[in-house]
Amino acid sequence: MNPRRPHGAYTLFVKEQWRNRDLNVPFVEYSKEIANRWNNMDEGEKSTWHVRAAREKKKVQGRSAPLAKRLAQPIKRPRTAYIFFSMDRRQMVMREHPNSSFAETTRILGRMWAKLTTQEKGKYTKRAEADKRRYEREIKKIPIRRPHGAYTLFVREQWKNRNLDVSFTSYSKEVANRWSNMNEREKTIWHERAEREKSRIVLESPRSAPIPKRKKQSTKRPRTAFIFFCMDKRQMVLRENPNSSFAETARILGNMWTQLTSSEKETYTKRAEADKKRYEREIKNNTKQASTTKRGRPVGYRNNRNEESTSRSNESSSIWSDVCEGRLLPITLF
Repeated sequence: MNPRRPHGAYTLFVKEQWRNRDLNVPFVEYSKEIANRWNNMDEGEKSTWHVRAAREKKKVQGRSAPLAKRLAQPIKRPRTAYIFFSMDRRQMVMREHPNSSFAETTRILGRMWAKLTTQEKGKYTKRAEADKRRYEREIKKIPIRRPHGAYTLFVREQWKNRNLDVSFTSYSKEVANRWSNMNEREKTIWHERAEREKSRIVLESPRSAPIPKRKKQSTKRPRTAFIFFCMDKRQMVLRENPNSSFAETARILGNMWTQLTSSEKETYTKRAEADKKRYEREIKNNTKQASTTKRGRPVGYRNNRNEESTSRSNESSSIWSDVCEGRLLPITLF
């Protein structure tokens, strides 16, 4: 596999233009438009892209040369004591049994290894330990590389063109809002870039960190009417109070909830009832699946746990009702 090659000035220009493209313009037309822009640029404007290309070439060459050398000579995995014994005795066994197949030779070596005493195996064990230390030393020299996600790539790109007069916190919120307001079609571009980076890193680096698999999600607890209200109104409150903390936002939402009439709360109450039915339905299905005995546990073992979790859910629901009625400040819950 060849190491990564640096991009030229025109390629960098095209990539930059495609990031800000109009999604309604067809691919062929927009490609022609970009080519015309490049052709109509004077040498002064093009020199900016040539400088960027030279910087990238220098950067990539510094990384790719050691990487290519490592890939040309992959790190050998550590050998076991039995492997070192086989390496020493295989030729002798083949001379004594010239007509034996590979499997028969291996079988003979296995019987010879089993007859050795612990003291006789000691020298091979030491060689195996030394080879294991060699492997650990070599593998530590290669840095672990983790691929970036779609949102991380988006944020890194936004920070390249940031306004230095804007504070770190304000600009971070602005970038987060841009991502939240993007439609799925626009986000697809960044997800594709993340997949390409993941594939490239897995191919290039022998120590690419595996992506942790998400644990199977358990049944989500039912939301209350107040929670559905917060889900609807939180963004509005944040826009009106951009500098408010999480606790202050929760307090504002609690005050807004207490000022609603019963008819205004009815919409959220219906959503809460529907979500509670969904929760009871999923709990019932999970209980049926867990009703068979497993690892010696009695039938209905998980039913008891579900009853406990349901009682905890009812307890948390009563706390939320206190918040809704104004008997408890929402700050105590966050």
